[in-house]
Amino acid sequence: ALTPSPQSATTIDDDDALAKLVAFEEEKRASESVWRPPTEEPLERVGQFFLEAELHRGELATVFRGRHFLSQRPVIVKVLHSWVAFDEALVARLRTAAKSPRVFDRRAIALVLGAGRCTDGRQYLVVEDLACRSLSQSLREDGRRSIVEQLNILDAIASSLEVIHDAGFVHGDLKPSNVFIRSRAS
Repeated sequence: ALTPSPQSATTIDDDDALAKLVAFEEEKRASESVWRPPTEEPLERVGQFFLEAELHRGELATVFRGRHFLSQRPVIVKVLHSWVAFDEALVARLRTAAKSPRVFDRRAIALVLGAGRCTDGRQYLVVEDLACRSLSQSLREDGRRSIVEQLNILDAIASSLEVIHDAGFVHGDLKPSNVFIRSRAS
């Protein structure tokens, strides 16, 4: 810890400067004790799915592109980090998503293919790979869309949410990176 020497303490006659030094010491001490997540063992497989590439690492989970072991069907796998894998509320949300009906409009909502627990306790959710870009990726790469395209996207989102809510489910994580845009040809 930084402690002013008796010589430097006597030269500080400005209360504001001393307060700043004390605040600096406290901030430095606090930053040294900031909790850091543990390093997780890399995963190659969860359940019946091989993990091929990491797509995104967030605060709560890492998302991978994967493939079913037997059918080779492409999938997206979301694996909760070990430091949140035992959070009952998060696990409950993941299990609720895993129980979503398989009868949703196949053009608009990704099919949940499974869920489970890794050998190290981390929970995972597997959904179909829609093989298209997210809205956030589309906006970054293509820029703004016309008002007609924006309204069509909003209409599709609203229709999908209506189907989900009518089935008794709540999306819980609606954001541009979770909205996928199919090409105009599909």
